Amino acid sequence: MNSMRRVGRLFRFEWSKWRRHPFPWFCGLGCVGVVVLLGIAQKIVGEGNGFECYRNCFKYGVYTGAVFLLVFASTQISGERQLRTLNTFLVHPFKRVEFVYAKIVVVAVFATLTLALVCASSLLVSQQLFRLVDVKYHSAPVLSSIDGYREIWSTVLYIWPPFVAIAVSGVLFSTFFDSNRVALGTALSTHAVMAAVAVVAREHKAFGGWLLFSWIDLSLVRMEEFFRRGRSGLPELFDPGVSRVAIELDSLLLTCAIYIILATWLASLIFRRRDVNI
Repeated sequence: MNSMRRVGRLFRFEWSKWRRHPFPWFCGLGCVGVVVLLGIAQKIVGEGNGFECYRNCFKYGVYTGAVFLLVFASTQISGERQLRTLNTFLVHPFKRVEFVYAKIVVVAVFATLTLALVCASSLLVSQQLFRLVDVKYHSAPVLSSIDGYREIWSTVLYIWPPFVAIAVSGVLFSTFFDSNRVALGTALSTHAVMAAVAVVAREHKAFGGWLLFSWIDLSLVRMEEFFRRGRSGLPELFDPGVSRVAIELDSLLLTCAIYIILATWLASLIFRRRDVNI
């Protein structure tokens, strides 16, 4: 109980610090900017409808948010070490594990807010530039259709666990290195490789269930299939009759839980054993 209180105190301190920092606001502005520019571009071209606008805005907003999220998470501890502010925490009666836990909670909250911002801005842009018309009930806006409303928010809930897992893995990278640049470069390159492998796996009609980006990609494809078909149910991701893959919620949660637990344990272990005499 005392340990949880100390983690809570550290979290409140870290969160108040980052609320005053310009970087989170820059991240939010960047995500919203990508969403707005994509919506305006589709409006100028004059192709598609509200669903396609929301799909494109949300999809690329999520990818942009993932990059910002990795930048934010991978510089948490390495940034404290590089700026020589880590001793501020170590002279207080806080365990190093509690410090890592507080950082992980901060990036998890940041990931949640980023995903919510991308979803809300995508809905707003597509509603203002196009009329979000449900393909099943052609005269009703999407939010008045139970199926459309449920599909949009279920996609967000499917993407949220791997999004948080990506953030936690970024904290792990920040414990390896003393330099922000090295930690950030390693985190971005590692996840870029994982994303490329997920794309290649999909192109070869396979599914890399152990890859976080495969789950994000699968969730987006599921949403696209719903919008295109105008019905709920399991989408055909590949050629009909070749492969039919659905999102298994238990597998999704298990994969993300393994990433989060393993990354948290490794980050705590590395940070406890590293020399931080600064």
